[in-house]
Amino acid sequence: MQFQDEQHEFKGLSRCSAAGGAWELEAEGLRVITNDIFQLFSGPYYTTDSTVFCELMPEYGSSHLAAIRCRGAESGYYFGLHGNNTAALLKKDHELTILAEIPFSWQTGSRYQLEISVSGNSISGRIDGNELVRYTDEKPLPYGMAGTAKLGAGRTLFFSLAAAEE
Repeated sequence: MQFQDEQHEFKGLSRCSAAGGAWELEAEGLRVITNDIFQLFSGPYYTTDSTVFCELMPEYGSSHLAAIRCRGAESGYYFGLHGNNTAALLKKDHELTILAEIPFSWQTGSRYQLEISVSGNSISGRIDGNELVRYTDEKPLPYGMAGTAKLGAGRTLFFSLAAAEE
């Protein structure tokens, strides 16, 4: 889905559920501003093995993420720009855990294509087509929706979100 094609519906978006922060649809996409956390979910709740694609531009702050296997605000995997010149894979199962951190030089004002895949207990993350992380979770989250997230204060322009089941 291209966020520029979304519509306001019941103070939300037509094909998504959003929690936290403030957001606005603009000509280019979905601009999100938050003092703490923002999460957006879309797609089937019981999706298991899949890949999520998200194009975004960080504008301020240090957390700009794609999400997979999310079952609400307290459960999911997150991958993307998280920290200063760092990419990270995170897991939230009521508590947030950093599964992997990778040095990655990123800049505000630049566009990035994030990709996170989960198959069984194997998780991989790519930025602009380059695989940065491959991780095996011994206690994997079983299923959930695709999404975007900010797990810290800042501003992000999200252009698109797509998911493909395997």
